[in-house]
Formats: sequence, C-alpha cells, structure tokens
Amino acid sequence: MDDRRPTRRALLAAGASTALAALAAVAGCGRGSAPAAVGATGTAGTSTSAATSAAVVTTTAKPPATWAVAVAAGERSLLASYDAVAKAHPSLKAALAPLRTAHAAHVKALKVKGAGKVLAGLPAGQAEALSRLAAAEQKASDTTGAVCLTCPTEAAALLGSIAAANASNVLVLQSMGAK
Repeated sequence: MDDRRPTRRALLAAGASTALAALAAVAGCGRGSAPAAVGATGTAGTSTSAATSAAVVTTTAKPPATWAVAVAAGERSLLASYDAVAKAHPSLKAALAPLRTAHAAHVKALKVKGAGKVLAGLPAGQAEALSRLAAAEQKASDTTGAVCLTCPTEAAALLGSIAAANASNVLVLQSMGAK
C-alpha cells in the first residue's frame, strides 16, 4: 500500500467530520433572526423577532431559481468533467462512477435543466486529471457552502448535503492519486 494514500478509517473520519460540519452550518442557514430582538414584543403584541425574521428572509433570500441555478451549474460542470476524465482514462471509469452518480443525483434534486461545461484544459496525465477534478470538487463545495448562507431555509439541508459530498469527494480523489 502506498504511504501517500489515506486509510479507509481516515476517509470515513474525514467524511463524518465533513458531514457534522455541514450539519452545523445548515442549522443556521437561511435564518434571518435578530438576536437582540429575541423575546421582545411589538406594540400589537406580536413578536418582534418573528417579524424581523420574516422581513430578513424575504429581503435576503434569493428566489429558488437563482440559488439552484448557481449550484446546478457547478454540479453539471463536475458531471461533464467526470465524463471527460473517464473517456480520457478508461481505467478510472469504474472508480469514478460512484462520484459521477452522486453528481447526477445532485442535479436531479436541484431540478434545474441545462448542460455543464468540461473543465478547460483537462491534463492528459491521470494524476493531473484527478487533481483537477479534486480542485473542481473543492471549488464546488466552497461555492455551495456560500450559497447556503443566503438560500431559503427549506433548501439549506440539500445544499449542505451537496457541499459535504463535494468535500468528501476531494478525499476520495486524493486516495486515487490526485495531488
């Protein structure tokens, strides 16, 4: 076994910690509460924090099409890039299939149609191609996490899950030889 490759235990631990971090982030996604107003009441007897929360959510949350389109574009790009790497390196096709399948599920869950762009200048070498995929996965995870901060509350769990899956895929690709 190559010393550079993480063990299964390390991959599982990293995946679990990524999932826990995503759940912690999801707990606050899209909530527009104002801590200073908690427990205060307005003149009509309504909760000020509830009114503030409703106002913040309606003014800061993007329409579903906007946040979904942003994340779906990244997922479709990853899907197309996995296809290109599998075509260029047939020996990787079986190993990349579960990761590709996860991205296809993400696109389906987001319910946004469109085509993805393959990573520009995909390297010919297998390790370099895996490294580019890993970098694209990390970028997609970061982008999805950022979108999660402004998405509607009902979308936060989906986006948190997608961000965590993308982050976990980086480790999987590194175990396959990505630098």
